[in-house]
Amino acid sequence: MKKIVEAMAYLDDEYIKEADPDKAVPSKRIRAGLASIWTASVACVAAIVLMIVFVLTPHVYTAEEIGRCFGATNGIATNAYEKIYVPSSEYLNIGEVEYSEYIPIYIREIQKNVKHNDEEIISFTSGILSRFFKEAENLSDEEIGAVTDKVLYDYFKEKGIEYEGASKATPSTEDYAETILPVPTDEKTEEDNEDEKTPRYEDYDFYISQGVSNSIYITRTSNADVSEPIILGDVRIEVDQMKNDKELVEDLAKIKEKLFEIFGESFSDIYIDRYYDGGSKCGVGNLRITFYNAHPLDRYVIQDGMIKPLSSYVEINFDEPYGKDLSEKTEDFLTDATIRYVERRVDAEDLVKEVTKAKMITLAEAEEYLKKGYVFGGHSCPICMSMQEAVDFEDYDYVQIVNFNFRDSKEGIAKEYLPFYAFYKHIDTYESGKLVYGVTYVPAIEVKGYEEYFENQKERHPTT
Repeated sequence: MKKIVEAMAYLDDEYIKEADPDKAVPSKRIRAGLASIWTASVACVAAIVLMIVFVLTPHVYTAEEIGRCFGATNGIATNAYEKIYVPSSEYLNIGEVEYSEYIPIYIREIQKNVKHNDEEIISFTSGILSRFFKEAENLSDEEIGAVTDKVLYDYFKEKGIEYEGASKATPSTEDYAETILPVPTDEKTEEDNEDEKTPRYEDYDFYISQGVSNSIYITRTSNADVSEPIILGDVRIEVDQMKNDKELVEDLAKIKEKLFEIFGESFSDIYIDRYYDGGSKCGVGNLRITFYNAHPLDRYVIQDGMIKPLSSYVEINFDEPYGKDLSEKTEDFLTDATIRYVERRVDAEDLVKEVTKAKMITLAEAEEYLKKGYVFGGHSCPICMSMQEAVDFEDYDYVQIVNFNFRDSKEGIAKEYLPFYAFYKHIDTYESGKLVYGVTYVPAIEVKGYEEYFENQKERHPTT
């Protein structure tokens, strides 16, 4: 086309006149200009077509890339499945499977242009610690100021910045903070500690950070008696691990209200995640509660069992009672809590970036891969894989869509979040009543190189 248009500029005027005697003949110079315009137009149209084709062509991942979601690199395969331990099937939190022809693939965007703001982090920390200690310890303003200065002093010291303290008249240093703070627990007499049954301020550690978010961790020190909960006013930060999620939500009403007051927030949604290991026959190993505001993009970037909402959020993380025998059912409340508050500094849409689209496969197609043993699951320890008993997942009990993100083999950084069909099969029941499920994963998107990948792994992979 381009050559034809260009050639028209060089046609002899006589030939054109002869073809149509009554029509005026444009000069060669004008025809050359028109040719240039035509050429540019054709080039633009071609570029647009190429862009459309590029955008609409879904990316196809390789089986090797999929393996990286589970730590399988350098030719090492994954387990055929992993085990999940729950008191009953409702704790699997099975969601509905929604099908769409294409799935957008996102990464969490690294914000390099978000500037640090010293005044902002000082205000953030001071306000929270002031409200926290007035509820937890009823400290004086002077004591709260000293604790706050100490936390900020440590934060700025790591950054190589000299922190002058909340009061310019009395610059804060380590020595200054230590002289203002009350005597630490280990230096008090037995008489001083006799009536103290709740944690004191020195039982806490505080960690603050600033980036795309301002965040603060409130955790207990190694010397703290974690058998006693954090007490904020008349609210005990503890949960009964034996209650189901619906019951927990009801019990958390007062805790939620108190934390919202301290952090100056209010969230409408709650996510409860429990982790049970094989060692404890009944008790929970970890229970995490997250208060947040759900966002439509959450579904694409929340990894299975690792909720990091795109909104600001408050999280309470409970660990199992240290030294407790969890081989039998226990009514013990979980009291060893870490509280985290994350205040987003950028909009949710700026925290993630769509990098491509992938064609989704149907559940029926995923079941065919399941039959062939083209599945992924768990870590990639060769010894564990060789010891893993085979499980027939063809008559699975439940299925849902979950996300995992893979890491770049060279850079070692988290990459795209990819969707998987998660198939659950009940494989054992403990005497205590706790259920053991096997769960295996099939990519919910088109993947190439399955046969070659699993042929190379069949000696290690029990299902191939």
